[in-house]
Amino acid sequence: MTSGPTSTPNPTPAPIPSTGARTTTRTLLGLLAVVVILFTLISLISMSWSATAPMRQPRATPVEPLSDKDIAAKRSAFTEQLASAGRTLELRSPFAPPRPVEPPKPKVPAKYAGPALVGVAGGQVFFADGARIAVGQTKGAVEVVSLDAPWSVRLRWSGGEYDVPLLERRPVNFNQTPAPRDTLFKLNPAPTTHEPTTPPPAQ
Repeated sequence: MTSGPTSTPNPTPAPIPSTGARTTTRTLLGLLAVVVILFTLISLISMSWSATAPMRQPRATPVEPLSDKDIAAKRSAFTEQLASAGRTLELRSPFAPPRPVEPPKPKVPAKYAGPALVGVAGGQVFFADGARIAVGQTKGAVEVVSLDAPWSVRLRWSGGEYDVPLLERRPVNFNQTPAPRDTLFKLNPAPTTHEPTTPPPAQ
């Protein structure tokens, strides 16, 4: 049994890209190349502009040298600012020690308002509440500083010192004529009238 010659199938040819597709691809590649070139040129121009910036700056004017007085003043101002900044930093630091708080000063009254005075005897001051305080001693809130007997007493009370009077000083006028005894208790004595010594004329 003989067999006839076998026929081989013809291979299918690959599709050939069209001319329009190739043109679109080339256009996109060209645009991409142009964008890359433009970006490179812009970068180079920016770098060259920054590099030549100092050359375009105007020349600085020469500075006159400072005198010794100006240098000392500037140095003093700088030292003061530096010390102030250091104090500010220390106060703001969480490890800085707390500043001591000064207690408020007590208000001193303008007038003495302690126990009333009664008198002075034997270097002691007698008060209305029954207390007797000698000079230099303190009892309660009152201290006797000095005496000016019998006129006044200097007391220390409630943080202040006060001259408290006992008797009123009245100046004595030695040129004043004393009042007669019969008119001692008469403030305004009645004026005396005198009758004429010559008789009236005859009518």
